[in-house]
Amino acid sequence: MNPKKSFYQWRLRVPSNYIVRLVVLTLHGVTPGSCASHRLSAYDFLLPLQNKIITRWCGVPGAWSPPVIRLTSSSNVMLVTFSLDRRKESNMLKAYFQAVPKVVCGGRYISWNGTVSSPYYPSYYPPNIDCSWLLRAPLPGYKLSLKILVIQIQEKSPGSNKCDKDWLEIDGVR
Repeated sequence: MNPKKSFYQWRLRVPSNYIVRLVVLTLHGVTPGSCASHRLSAYDFLLPLQNKIITRWCGVPGAWSPPVIRLTSSSNVMLVTFSLDRRKESNMLKAYFQAVPKVVCGGRYISWNGTVSSPYYPSYYPPNIDCSWLLRAPLPGYKLSLKILVIQIQEKSPGSNKCDKDWLEIDGVR
């Protein structure tokens, strides 16, 4: 990074039948917390619009090495911005991006067993995605048992009495 710059912006594009996957390997100088001095943001668009933000990491100067973090866009573009405090020596960002073929989310499964996962797992799934799976046993009268291994669901919005962003619904029950 240029020692005189305090703001970086990368516009990532891949072919139209692909999505962008950003993989953050190392992020020094940013910790979860205040956005006063450092910020890494990813947007599902080529402009930094708040309603298109995928994620934001912010914080005070320090060293924080997250586990590998994978983000995906919903289309073939992503904007990544990184701002930092130039007075600190520990600023470092190591990441790469790749073109990943679009996948279908959801479907019908008639089987005794199987696995269901969100698109691009273990990456975070793309913004504004709606997945619906219909799972059935191969013979009438039989029921299936579900074992959930990993689930991360965003909490409901403040002031809302229902989950309006992320939810798991089984047989009509959220």
